[in-house]
Parts: sequence; structure tokens; C-alpha cells
Amino acid sequence: MTAEQTNTIPTEQQPPTTATQPEETAVSRRPSFETIATLFIIPILLIGAYFRFTGLDWDGNHHLHPDERFLTIVTATIQTVSDPFTYLRTSESPLNPYNQGQGFYVYGNFPMTATRYLAEWANNGCGFFQPETMPDICQRSILSYNGIHLFGRFLSGLMDLLSILLLFLMGKRLYDWRVGALGALLLATAVMPIQQSHFYTMDNWAAALTTFTLYTAVRAAGFGDNPPRHKTRWWVLFGLGLGLATASRINVAPVAGMAP
Repeated sequence: MTAEQTNTIPTEQQPPTTATQPEETAVSRRPSFETIATLFIIPILLIGAYFRFTGLDWDGNHHLHPDERFLTIVTATIQTVSDPFTYLRTSESPLNPYNQGQGFYVYGNFPMTATRYLAEWANNGCGFFQPETMPDICQRSILSYNGIHLFGRFLSGLMDLLSILLLFLMGKRLYDWRVGALGALLLATAVMPIQQSHFYTMDNWAAALTTFTLYTAVRAAGFGDNPPRHKTRWWVLFGLGLGLATASRINVAPVAGMAP
């Protein structure tokens, strides 16, 4: 056998030379189960809203809650300002209860101020409705003594719904969506928050803003993020939340100890 014959391989015995093309990996566009599970917060919020916004006029306009009655008097008498420098001059500010004939005020200032501003905006918005389509709250003067307390109760319930949402997000980030959903459901059906949502007081404001502050601390610490992201932004929001919470109730100031 010659060398030429030795090096010759029959065509049918040669291995295939066709190059295999890499398979394209299909990208799934379907949402993950955890993303779908996050939607569980919607019925929980609806349950919480039902309990918090049902029977807001529970006392038939008799103003039976003593703290709420005092806050209603003050909120109905203070006046908003368009110039922030006027607000900062406490000796002249019409938002200062002491300038409206009140010689005693020991409650948080932020919820009362926010309620007054939001009530004025809502009162202006009532002008867009026709008499036959006007909501019940617009059929009485929102800014009066017999109207602003109902608007304050509505905002109190709204702030508690914010607490439910933040608790869900915090539990989901620290553990998983099931823990967050359980915590949110327990808060949505708890008796004390439901009761407080029917009062125009500072409690639900302070609770919601404190929960917001705790959530920003969790985000600033990087829990659930790998690697941690936007830490500076979350610390700024932590300071904002702490300031507003303290302006609602001074006894939440120790939350500042979480900063280190």
C-alpha cells in the first residue's frame, strides 16, 4: 500500500464537518410568581380601606372624642399662608395655634398643618361638581368645625393604609412576600388601628411616618439588595421621615438611634 493510499480516507468514513450553531436562549416574558404574589397586597388594602372608611361619622357630629374636638377647633381657626417665610415667623404665622387664641397646644404640628392645607384644596375641588353629583363631604363645609373633623378622619385612615403597604414592603424585603402579606393582613384587621382611623388625631400619622422611617432604614442598610444601592438617597429619606414623624409625635424621636 502506497503512502498516498494510506492517507486517503473514504468519504463515507469522514466525520461530519458541519459546524453546530449555538442555540438561542429564549427570554421568558412571563412575570415571576413572586411578582404575581405581590398583587396580594391589593385585596388586603381593600379590606383595610373598608374597615377604616366605614362609619366615619360615627358620633353623628357630636364631637365625642376630647382630643379630636380640641384639634378640630384649632384646625378650623388656623389659616394657611402662601409665603413660607410668614410660616417661619412663628410670632406672626396664622398657622401657629398660639396666634389664634389658643394658650395651650401640646400636639404634633405637622398633621394639623397638612390637614388644613389638604382640606382647603379639597374644598376648592368641590366647586367642580354639580349639586346632583357632589360627594357627601362636599355637602357640608369642609373647613368648618362640623366638617373638617370628618376630613381629618379620612386622612387618618389613609395614613394607616400607608402603614399597611409599607409593612408589606418591609416584610417582603427582609423575609419574603408571605411574611409581608401576613403582617399587612394582621395590621389591616387589627382593632386598634381601625379605631384610631375613625379619630382625627395624630396617632396614625405618627405610626405611618415611623413605619416609613423604618422602611428607609432597611433600604439604606442594603437588606434585599446585592450589592447595596442608592444608600445616600435612602438615608436622606430616613431623615425626612424621622423629621415628619417627630413633628407628629415627639415621643418617636428615639428612632433616630437607628441611624448609626
